[in-house]
Amino acid sequence: MSGFSPDGQWWWDGHQWAPVSQVVIPDLPEAQTERARQLIARRDQLRDASGLTRWPIFPAGLSLLAGIPYLVIQRRFFKAYRQWAVDMLASATSYLLGPDEPLIAGEPSVTRPLFSQLAIPDLGVVVTAAHVLVLRMDQANGQPRWIALAARADAVQVEAPTPVFSQPTIIVRSGSQWWSIQGSSRVMRPEPVISAWKRAAAS
Repeated sequence: MSGFSPDGQWWWDGHQWAPVSQVVIPDLPEAQTERARQLIARRDQLRDASGLTRWPIFPAGLSLLAGIPYLVIQRRFFKAYRQWAVDMLASATSYLLGPDEPLIAGEPSVTRPLFSQLAIPDLGVVVTAAHVLVLRMDQANGQPRWIALAARADAVQVEAPTPVFSQPTIIVRSGSQWWSIQGSSRVMRPEPVISAWKRAAAS
């Protein structure tokens, strides 16, 4: 049996309590598959290629034409990467909370900020029947590795501001702290996360 203390500062590993800040999630099976290796390799390739249309040798018109198919490829990759990252969040949730409190909804940060390189996902949000977790990703293999926040659902606020000329975002607030999980248009799905949080907080 595993789980968190009511204040979210301690994690029970089945034998003893450990400070949440010191918990390191071990390598997950999903991070060792061929699917994982291919996605990570593709992520790094796209990240390196994301500056292609900004190179000085490309005229503005050619840069635009080169960017259109790149954006299509990028969105397809984001969708595949997101689904794999959600599976990773589910596996990490099972490790931290056990099989009796699975992930109900979750989202990783998967985006490309305007005028910058392809971002490597650094955060993921998880909602279970009782908890909200914000997990920090290991950028080497993409898996959840550390706990940024563990709290009862009714002790936090989770919101998804309507984007205006910006990428969809989920914001988790706990006291004076907050975390922003940014996604890509037509890829990120904030609604299930918000709905799951509202049900968990109400119960």
